[in-house]
Amino acid sequence: MKILSNFDTKLYDNITQEYIDQYGSENVMVIRRASIFFWIYIMLPLVVLLSVLLLMTWLSFGINIRDEALENIIHIFS
Repeated sequence: MKILSNFDTKLYDNITQEYIDQYGSENVMVIRRASIFFWIYIMLPLVVLLSVLLLMTWLSFGINIRDEALENIIHIFS
């Protein structure tokens, strides 16, 4: 695997076209903006998952609502 610089776009385009010719355009995925891919598909689900886990832990152990019906509902969901 070659790591290509953003400054050498002609080499990047030539290698991309070579892979498209070799494997077909439907089998080649080109990521132009790697940071957007990282934030949307890796960090966002991780942050959401951690937030849900923290909320569930807080609801399970850290709250005293003094309402038995609501506490029973919280314990069922947690």
